[in-house]
Order: sequence, then C-alpha cells, then structure tokens
Amino acid sequence: MARLELVQEVEAHEDRVWEAQWSPCGRYLASCSGDRSVAVWGRGGDGEGLRLLTRLEDAHRRTVRRLAWAPGGRCLAAASFDATVSVWKNVAGVFNLVGTLEGHDNEVKGVAWDCSGNLLATCSRDKTVWVWEMQEEDFECVSVMHGHSADVKAVLWHPNKELLFSASYDDTVRSWVDDGDDDWTCSQTLAGHASTVWEVAFRPAVDRPYLVSCSADLDVKVWKDEGKGDDSDFTLATTIAGQHKRCIYSVDVNSADQVVTGAGDNTIRVFQLTEDAASSELLATNEKAHAADVNCVRW
Repeated sequence: MARLELVQEVEAHEDRVWEAQWSPCGRYLASCSGDRSVAVWGRGGDGEGLRLLTRLEDAHRRTVRRLAWAPGGRCLAAASFDATVSVWKNVAGVFNLVGTLEGHDNEVKGVAWDCSGNLLATCSRDKTVWVWEMQEEDFECVSVMHGHSADVKAVLWHPNKELLFSASYDDTVRSWVDDGDDDWTCSQTLAGHASTVWEVAFRPAVDRPYLVSCSADLDVKVWKDEGKGDDSDFTLATTIAGQHKRCIYSVDVNSADQVVTGAGDNTIRVFQLTEDAASSELLATNEKAHAADVNCVRW
C-alpha cells in the first residue's frame, strides 16, 4: 500500500485550522481558522511551494469555519461562528471586503457558490439553509429552507444543475430545488448514515456525477444520480466502512474517481472507486498526518 508523502508544511494560523480551499484556477489556496482570520496563499516559482500572500482580518468576531470560491476565483466567501458571512472580491490577488451577509440566528457552518456564481448558499446551527442572490456586489436572500431537525453542517451545489445539497447533525443529506418562484423545496432526503453527516462532495467531472458523504458513523457513502434529464434521483451505490477509528470530518473526490478522507483519528486515506462506483479499494494512507483531528482534505 502506498503512503502519502508530505510535500510542505506551513504555519498558517494561531489557532485550529478548519478548512483550506483551492481557487478554481489552482493559483490560490485559502485557509480559515479559530483565530478569526482567512489566509490566502500563492504558489511560488521554481518549486518554492506555498507562500503567504495576504491575511484577511477584522471581518469576524469568532471562528471562521468554512470558505468558498466563486467560479473563476473572482470572490471568496467566509462563513463564521459569529452568524455572518463575509464576501471578498479578488482583483489580481488583492482582496477587498464587499459584503457581510447577516440573518442567521446562530453559527454559520457552511457556504457554497453555484456554478453560475450568482447564487450563494449558507447553512447554520439554527437548522436552516439560506439561498442568496448576488447582483453586482449586492446580496439578497431569496429563500430560507426549513427541513433539518438539527445543525446543518455543510452545503454543496450540483456541478451543473441548480440543485443544492445540505448535510446535517440529523444524520441526513437533503437536496433542494427552486420551484420556479424562488421558493426552494426539499426534493429528496438521503437517509443511510447513523450519525452526523459532516460533509458532502461532488465528483468534479459532469459526465458521471455522484455525491460522496462522510459521517460520525465512520462511513463514507457514494450516491449515484439515476435521474433522467433535469430530474435527479440519488441512490446509494456503495459504502466505504471500517477504515477510520474516529469520526470522519472531511471528504473529497477527484475526476479520477479517487476519494480522500480525513478524520478524528489524525489519519488521511485515499480510495479508488470503480468506474460504476459500486466498490472501492484502499490506495494510500497516512495514519499520523497531523498531531490532532484532520478537519479538511482537498484535492
């Protein structure tokens, strides 16, 4: 079995790092932390690795939990435990605060842009999912969705459909669609996990879209879209079980059908899915990837 090799380690923040996200072009890496800041990193030349470009501070009073890049990397959104989301405009590597979204009653746990870059979804400990519409640099909330019975941990858009997914402490994943009048409704509930669903990820290629979810039940589940045309109908394709000893906090999948997981056992694992996503094989692992919980993994 292959072992993951450490390429670079950077001292990014003064507190726990919750998430890191590559910009769509791969030029920037953004990270966020309990120190209430967002750090933006750039790739150095001649194999220098990552170097700190700027630190976005003073926008939040509490932990910054999640990040999301808009298509093209033109904006970066940051979700915070202070119940707000900050939006930063990127102009040639200079980031300016252009908006602060307020409305949630409690910690904002997740944020995600749709494929057009016009819609932004947020989710919160208040059990709601919000959809915001961006017009130039102004944001308007167009829908508030109630349906989960507990904290909503993450939101994610379908890569090529106006279909939104949310993962919750209530052990489910829900999908949401616009009924045509800016009234978003739950179109499907994916039940199968036995504990909190911490994160969901989509295979980036659009020819064979499938959704991957990870949970405190120590399982990773792969869901295939069996719907026709614009309709979606996700069914369970396979479960990756028994590979971590503690809660799986993060999951991601690439276009080569490789799933990476990070967990509370300090371990990162990589799995290869078959083409039909019906089974998987463990490819690589690092059981001491970090000295504490692995909160985020990204390809």
